[in-house]
Amino acid sequence: MSDRRALLGSKFGEKEPELSVWSALWTALHRIRRDPGLVVPFFFAGVVVTIVDYLRRRDPVPVNVVDRMGGGGIDISYLVYPTGSRATTTPLGALVDLKVAPLFTTLGLELTAFLAVGVAGWLTLSRVLGGRARSAQLFSYLGLLALLHVAFRLLGLVGTVSGPIGLLLFVGTLAVFVRVFLVPVLVVAGEDISTAFGRSARLTRGHRWTVFGLVLVVGLATFALGSVSPVGPVLSATLVAPVHAVALVVVAEQTDGTD
Repeated sequence: MSDRRALLGSKFGEKEPELSVWSALWTALHRIRRDPGLVVPFFFAGVVVTIVDYLRRRDPVPVNVVDRMGGGGIDISYLVYPTGSRATTTPLGALVDLKVAPLFTTLGLELTAFLAVGVAGWLTLSRVLGGRARSAQLFSYLGLLALLHVAFRLLGLVGTVSGPIGLLLFVGTLAVFVRVFLVPVLVVAGEDISTAFGRSARLTRGHRWTVFGLVLVVGLATFALGSVSPVGPVLSATLVAPVHAVALVVVAEQTDGTD
């Protein structure tokens, strides 16, 4: 077995139950209970994101305030990589024709939130992998997050479309999420980004209903906790993102032999 695959081997010397939504979540929660330090990076990331949202609301640059409950519907808040919720988003049009000072302030705040979530995800995944992931993988992981973030903004995957077309887009988006579910942990374990996408699709084959269930649980939990104003970012980052991260490793461990 290669060193890269060894990173995905069980770190607890115990026989894992057959892979299912609840076994993956239970194993993830069990590992977090045994190692509470797994929660710490995302707690601080949630605090940073909350501060950034607070400052952005008071910034003269226009900002969209996310109102998860105002529409009376339910959102699947899922972005492939472990993260919490945001209370604000910055429309791309708001950056046009800005003067230098407000432009750098806005970009600086958004970059701070991005790095807080990215570093927290890398630290958590690396810790679950036994601390053997190289620090160089941090830059690959941040590159992955930047790629996904840009893709979501350009393709509008986080938007809402009603009617039959909206339903088709919703189903199609979930299908993509299922196939790329393991990409974050594979990148931290040493895969390059392009290889990780293909390998994630292969590893999840035969387990896609389980992964689909995990996507729904993580997305709904992020939505529910993110709706708690004004501490939604802290709650979702602290209580959901670590479970998401550890569940990635659990699924990778139990599907690695099927590749």
